[in-house]
Formats: sequence, C-alpha cells, structure tokens
Amino acid sequence: MNAHIEETQQEYAEEYYFHAIFNEISDDIVSDEYFDRNYQMLKNWSDELYNIHQVTNSMPPKLARRVIETSLSNIFKFGLR
Repeated sequence: MNAHIEETQQEYAEEYYFHAIFNEISDDIVSDEYFDRNYQMLKNWSDELYNIHQVTNSMPPKLARRVIETSLSNIFKFGLR
C-alpha cells in the first residue's frame, strides 16, 4: 500500500513540475499547436529534468523552463544538422 501511495505522490510531483514549466513557457517558443504535436517529447524532457532535480535539487521548474526555452529557441533558429 505504501508503495502505491509513494508512486502516486511521485506521479503527482512529476505532473506538477510539468505544468509549472509549460504553464509559464513563452508562447513564442512553444505554441499550443507545437505543444499538442510534441506533447510526449516535452513530457519526457520534463520528466528527465525532474529526475535531475530530485537527485541534485538544482533544477527547479523555473530553471527547467529556461533550459527548454533556450534549447528549443536555438533548435528553431539554427536547426538540427
């Protein structure tokens, strides 16, 4: 029973982290259309940043948002080669 509660709390924390990032992210970088088309990639990215935060306590949602915004901005500007 405790394992289920811990798993539920973990999922809630990951979901909160995800929303804390993407509710505040610039629409110029992540439009609604881009968000919808790439939801799973963005969710996975958020989960990885959350895992870093859990281990190091150094990746709060505000910083994670900046990492994602800067990364996507550079990808959109310069492309992937």
